[in-house]
Amino acid sequence: MAADKSLIQGAAALAQADSAMGSAFTKGAAAGAAPVTKQLFLNIEKENKLENEMTKRAEDINMKIMTNPNLAGEYHDDIKNAATTTRTEILDVAKDKSLSRSERNRLITEKVDGFNSLTSKYLVGQKSESLFLKGIEKGNYSAENPELNENANEISKYFAGEEGKEVDRTETGYVFKNFKGGEDLVVNYNQIDNYIPKVKDEVSLKTLNQQLNSEARLHDIEDAGAAAKRIMQNFGESQQRNLLSNTYNINVQGMSPKDLEFNLEKAIAEDYKGRVTQDPIKQAEINRGRKINQFKTLFGQLDNLKVNKSGGRDSKKFSVSNLPSNYSTFPQTYEDEDDNVVETGNIDIVDNSTGIQITVKPTMSAADIAKKLKGVYRQQSISLGDDFGFFIPPTPPN
Repeated sequence: MAADKSLIQGAAALAQADSAMGSAFTKGAAAGAAPVTKQLFLNIEKENKLENEMTKRAEDINMKIMTNPNLAGEYHDDIKNAATTTRTEILDVAKDKSLSRSERNRLITEKVDGFNSLTSKYLVGQKSESLFLKGIEKGNYSAENPELNENANEISKYFAGEEGKEVDRTETGYVFKNFKGGEDLVVNYNQIDNYIPKVKDEVSLKTLNQQLNSEARLHDIEDAGAAAKRIMQNFGESQQRNLLSNTYNINVQGMSPKDLEFNLEKAIAEDYKGRVTQDPIKQAEINRGRKINQFKTLFGQLDNLKVNKSGGRDSKKFSVSNLPSNYSTFPQTYEDEDDNVVETGNIDIVDNSTGIQITVKPTMSAADIAKKLKGVYRQQSISLGDDFGFFIPPTPPN
């Protein structure tokens, strides 16, 4: 390194000495020489100034990088060699008097630009390598891509210079020799980021935990599916992949969005069940509230039923529609003396879930039928201590 610097300084000193001699000689000649002689020496001085300028440009070729290995890191030797070669080429051009001044200036500019371009590429590589190592140092990898994590750890061994891990650093990227015992792995500078592992999404993990605890405090085991669906609404596809792999240790590689959603919802539901506190009093209250809500929903549906008559105003033929799905209707019949089935004109309405049955007549309105059906559940409302919002007590007399 010292020899290189001495070589440059020596070349610069010679050039400066030549320039100084030329300048002094010109001053003496100009004092009494003929105008032609004066012009000759002026031209010599211009030439010396040009050589001096070119020599200085050779001197300045990234001397800081050449003399300070820390600035270029692993690329120091390559940059140093390029700087030494470029400096020599510039000095050769500067001394070549067969070339015009403009031609020498053009060639030297090209060489300087070429060297600067080369060093820029190497420094981009150094920065990419540094960012990669910082990404690896953070740790806390996501488990959603085990192969990526494995490759990243292997690359970090090459950058660390472990025995048997040889890496070639080129102008455009890296060549990792015998990568994982196989072929060389070639990675461009702009591709190395793709090998930095993803990290766990701590924000999503925290949100999931909070949501699960909140849902488990308010509901019971039977709400697991509904609770999981509500929680899922907080997360997009990338967050779902992170959660399923890191929270529930399920391999998500190649998993479709539909399968991803299905598996995560199932895992959250099971997680939810494990967090529910089996408090008998709390459970009884939850069951009571659930039944009350079921009846309120049922009564709301009963208010929508319709009576449809056919065959004229006085006809006894009619039907009931818009009943809740758990109801069925049948014409009411009886058998006469000859065992013939005869319809009475009435309709039997059966609650298939409980077996409860009522009979309605053609003269009844939709409101009358709804009221009669609701009355069937009067005992349940008393036992639950709630009128379901439909049994309005009569207004007391004034």
